[in-house]
Amino acid sequence: MLHSRILLQMFLGCALAALVAVSGFAQTSHRIAAVVNDDMISAYDLDARTGLVIFFARLEDSPDVRRRIRGSVLRSLVDERLKLQEARRSRISVSQKDIDQELADFARRQNLSRGALERILRDRGISVNTLLAQLRAEVAWARFVGRRFAPRVQIGNEEVQDELDQLKARQGQTEYRLAEIVLAVDRPRDEARIREAAARLGAQIQRGARLPALARQFSQSATAAVGGDLGWVNRSALDEELRAIVPQMERGAVSDPIRTVDGYRIVRLVDRRKVAQSDEDDVVVSLRRLLMPFPAEAGGDAARKLAARARSVFEGTNGCDDFAGRAQAAGVPAPSGVAKLALRELAAPIRRIVRGLEVGAASAPLPVREGVVVLAVCARETAGSDRGLPDRDAIADRLLQRRLALLARRHLRDARLSAVIDVRG
Repeated sequence: MLHSRILLQMFLGCALAALVAVSGFAQTSHRIAAVVNDDMISAYDLDARTGLVIFFARLEDSPDVRRRIRGSVLRSLVDERLKLQEARRSRISVSQKDIDQELADFARRQNLSRGALERILRDRGISVNTLLAQLRAEVAWARFVGRRFAPRVQIGNEEVQDELDQLKARQGQTEYRLAEIVLAVDRPRDEARIREAAARLGAQIQRGARLPALARQFSQSATAAVGGDLGWVNRSALDEELRAIVPQMERGAVSDPIRTVDGYRIVRLVDRRKVAQSDEDDVVVSLRRLLMPFPAEAGGDAARKLAARARSVFEGTNGCDDFAGRAQAAGVPAPSGVAKLALRELAAPIRRIVRGLEVGAASAPLPVREGVVVLAVCARETAGSDRGLPDRDAIADRLLQRRLALLARRHLRDARLSAVIDVRG
């Protein structure tokens, strides 16, 4: 009898401890980080999105980094709720089919299949639903902007001709390939906070974080959708703040936060060139990329073993068909489709490797965070002396997107100022 009573007390004690633990987890998961009008952002939402940002931006996953970017992540979540609310008011819906397509497109931009992307996220404890929520907001906002503002914007022939004339006048001058992150300052009281956030982002990029991933998450410029890419910009077209800074920068350098009329701007100089003059980095290569991920149970020497296996599989590759065939025979993930890129569009370490790689050959394994990458050059095209100019339709579309982005940014600013936003941390 005494023995049974002791067992019962032990069972009740364990059950109570488990209940307290579950209750504590539930309280943490459902704690409110912010309320945007009638929509809630939970602490779980904030923590999950922070993990997603850290992964894609290749930041160090430490408590200090999470604390530093938490405010910027929360601001982006608040903006997403506002965008979804605006879309709902306009009766704009996003179907599951739309989201599936967007996820497939996102995975392709990462040179991955959808299944591979989901596996990588799952292996790192990141729910794919966190990414899906972000993609849903992006699709809804794009449709809202198109419906609300596109019918109002007319790009005339004179505007297109002026832009074309300016492009022609710049031939022979120096152009800069730039990438940016823009953080808007909507209210004077936000000045110090936004300046500090810009400085933190700049410091992370200088330490190796991926600017495109951070731009997609945080930038409030029209270029956010393309990872902050401003394309090629002539010095005469630079803003006054950039005109004195960019020409002095080295390739790959990142500026300190620059105060502009609208807020703070971080700029990276990706490359520079002379308009209508070619060099060896204008050569266009057709590339295939293959990622061999680490196995689920990877030991301390996993990188060395994986690189050795990659070398044994792809040594002596003779053509991109052979590259894909070897991958299939070895049971490793299939390489990506063929991507045509100028050498100057590649990251400097990749550019150095591809520049010396023979057509049809596979590169040595390149260690990355997820495993090792192997590249194969399928074709190489020598650039001509004249890069050419965009046609009138391309110019008109660029002007239209620029105008729509400005209107969308102003609308979101107004929505933010009129919203009831309760940030609880």
